[in-house]
Amino acid sequence: MQSIIAPSSVALIGASEDYAKFGGRILHHLVDHDFTGRIYPINPKRETVLGLTCYPSIEELPEPADLAVVAVPAHRLEETIEACGRAGTGACIVITAQLGEFSAEGAALEKRVVEIARGYNMRLIGPNCMGMIVPQADLALSSTPTLRYAGKLRKGGVSFVSQSGAMMGTLFLQSHDHGVGLSGMVSIGNQADVELCDFLEGFIE
Repeated sequence: MQSIIAPSSVALIGASEDYAKFGGRILHHLVDHDFTGRIYPINPKRETVLGLTCYPSIEELPEPADLAVVAVPAHRLEETIEACGRAGTGACIVITAQLGEFSAEGAALEKRVVEIARGYNMRLIGPNCMGMIVPQADLALSSTPTLRYAGKLRKGGVSFVSQSGAMMGTLFLQSHDHGVGLSGMVSIGNQADVELCDFLEGFIE
């Protein structure tokens, strides 16, 4: 859990400079809020993104990433998780929605994705989540647009774990506006693998 909450390296699949896209928004947040770990943008159509070296696939990174952010269409999810597993990725935050919360077909896909990840001893956060904001690790790894309007992340001793990404984003903004520092905030979505109690225990530790 510690390498999820405070990763040394983050891979962003589908990285972009376009803030309107999930991959662009999360990358901007990582850079703008001064994440000090290694950032690996992944986009086969780009050589650089926001001045960072861009890689064609997660399997071509110079090292296995502690954490990868996956925001791909549902039909590409299995192959993407498989690639992350082959690359030795520690865990994936799966932003992709329309899985177990959407339909029986989506629930079946969600189950297959979890089985793929477990075959590689890789953990999954989500799917159908909005990521994490961990001020103690200078980590703004979320698609919530409230991060665009926040200044330096205020650090404190309170952590918050929510199923809802909207709730996480709203309470982050409220705490920021009231000068309340946070240790971390997580949107856990469907909890297909890592669950609320895993994060509670991780933050307590």
